[in-house]
Amino acid sequence: MEICLFASTQKGDIVLDPFTGSGTTGVVALKHERNFIGCELVKNYQEMAQKRLDEAIVQLSLF
Repeated sequence: MEICLFASTQKGDIVLDPFTGSGTTGVVALKHERNFIGCELVKNYQEMAQKRLDEAIVQLSLF
């Protein structure tokens, strides 16, 4: 997954994930300084993804 982000995007680009699931793509995008837009219809997955993204943002702000 990380290789795909680097192959097709630059820092600051937007990564769109129309089937976000647990948010892995968003976490990797943020880790590599990409912006992220995700869509998820299943409430449980949306909540899980939001929690993971929030934790990733806090972790990244520590460094």
